[in-house]
Amino acid sequence: MLWLKLLNIDTRYIHEEFNKYYQKSLIELPKSVEDTIEVDVNRSFNNLKKIQPKNLNNILKTYAIVNHHLDYCQGMNFIAGFLYLIFEDEALAFGVMREVISRYKMAHLFNVDLPMLKLNFY
Repeated sequence: MLWLKLLNIDTRYIHEEFNKYYQKSLIELPKSVEDTIEVDVNRSFNNLKKIQPKNLNNILKTYAIVNHHLDYCQGMNFIAGFLYLIFEDEALAFGVMREVISRYKMAHLFNVDLPMLKLNFY
C-alpha cells in the first residue's frame, strides 16, 4: 500500500482506467506487439502458481496501448510480473508500472535500441 500512496495511485480510479484501456487493447493493439508480448510472457514466471501468462498478457497489452510511443520492450514482462506478485491485482500492477516508468524516465531504458540500458551497464 505504501507504493500506491507514494505514487499517488487511486485504487478506485486505476481499476476503471485499466478496464478501459484493456478493452481498447483487445481491438487496437498491433499484431506485432501482441506477438512479441506473447513470446516473452511464455518465457517468464513459468514455475510460479501465483501468476499466470494471462495476467502478464493483460498488464503488458494494456500498458502498450497506454504508452503507444513505447509499446512493449523485452524486460517489461519481469517488471509487470514482480509487481503482479506484490499486488496480486492486474490493475494495480499496471498502474504502478506505468507510474514508475513515467516518473523515473525508464522509457529511455525500454526502447528499440536500449540506449540508457547500454549506458547503465557500461
